[in-house]
Amino acid sequence: MRWATTVAVAVAVATAAAAYGAARYVDDPRDEAPRPAATGRQTLRALVVVSKKGHPTHPTWYHDAQLVERGGIITVAWNGDGETRAGQVRADDFALLSKVRLNQGPLGGVTDSTGTDTDRHDVPAVVADGAGRLAFLYGGGSLAARGSAGPYVRRGSVANAIDRLGAEQRLAIGDGAAFDFEAVTDAAGTVHLIGQHGRGRTGALVELRLGRDGTWLPPRVLIEGGLQPGGCVLDGRARGCNRFAIGRLAADRATGRLHLVWGWSEDSLSGKCRTDAGFCDHDLMYAYSDDGGETWHNAGGGATVRVSDGPLQANAAPFRVVGGHVGLFKAVAAGPAGPLLIYTTFGGRGQSLMAARLVGGRWRSARVAESRSGDAGWSGSLVLRGGAAYSLWTPTGDAIHSFTSADGVAWRHAVIYRGPAWSLTGAPSARPHEQLLLWRGKQQGSHSWVMLGAAPAP
Repeated sequence: MRWATTVAVAVAVATAAAAYGAARYVDDPRDEAPRPAATGRQTLRALVVVSKKGHPTHPTWYHDAQLVERGGIITVAWNGDGETRAGQVRADDFALLSKVRLNQGPLGGVTDSTGTDTDRHDVPAVVADGAGRLAFLYGGGSLAARGSAGPYVRRGSVANAIDRLGAEQRLAIGDGAAFDFEAVTDAAGTVHLIGQHGRGRTGALVELRLGRDGTWLPPRVLIEGGLQPGGCVLDGRARGCNRFAIGRLAADRATGRLHLVWGWSEDSLSGKCRTDAGFCDHDLMYAYSDDGGETWHNAGGGATVRVSDGPLQANAAPFRVVGGHVGLFKAVAAGPAGPLLIYTTFGGRGQSLMAARLVGGRWRSARVAESRSGDAGWSGSLVLRGGAAYSLWTPTGDAIHSFTSADGVAWRHAVIYRGPAWSLTGAPSARPHEQLLLWRGKQQGSHSWVMLGAAPAP
């Protein structure tokens, strides 16, 4: 196969910014010229370095909440080093139109339960209401760790505007803080954001909702977490530790159904627990909702939880699809044959990338790909898309891999990008048969590159 060359961007930034009326913020004029990213072979329609000043490890993360496309404009939010940023790119040619700084402050110097600086938990989310007005959420990790609950939000008053954002406001979630949001929009136009709860109820999964009219609806705790006295069993003795729920969400716009997958981790999200089980990450769980997330059912319909009466339990057995050592990164999509779940398992031969689908009311798993012991493996972030067929993208550090399937059983593999790639996130493009992808590219000193590409999709 002959690899396509990177699409060149030829439009001058100053002209584009003036035409769109955006206030441009330049990281470094030498770095931020609108030119293609010279980072290796790729089969993307378009590719651009959005910024070379991303956070050194976490400018992006595995939740699909950092991209919005409206009216031919792609809005991107990312984590800088000690600040939160946003930018806009023209969808047709990936010309970089404008960039703004959403927040700047001394965010470093605070450690979280994983023993790492909480700057990495300021990866922002951007969503749009029914009128296309943007809302940026950020700061629920490190800012909240300094004593004030978060997340924080800045909003636009007209569609697609990032240069006329309102003042920073604290978004009340009841108690504590929240960060690392996943976002989907349901058939009614309500945006659902689920994220990690911090402070007090650390590890629970919180849901925020932005109504179609731009009104924030009351928050709710979706999955329980926090300190569990029976957790972290070592040498047969429970020492007690926090339990973290890690969730992903998908919306079927045709039926109105929401699909939720999650797993749970003991002690931390970084694999540092010491337990008799020998691992931190547990299980693959699934639930669906037909009433906007108020009531959740297991796949067979025999178990039901109303979150107004109390949240789902992280390890609720009736909702379990796969037990044991299931990796941190999971994904769910609605497709032609119902929901499809993607997850990773670990064994003596290495890591397996797996797909689970419902057949006759029972979950059946098929292997998507397998790595050998010592390989980079498939434990990276996952972007999954349903529709007429299933599409999956995942990075392995030096490439982005694509998998496609008509039935969730037989998968076709391709490498669509070669170059530094971690922490992949995405959103469907307005163009047919295309997916927008955002990821952490090259690490350079105390920063990293933020990459945006348009990938082919069935």
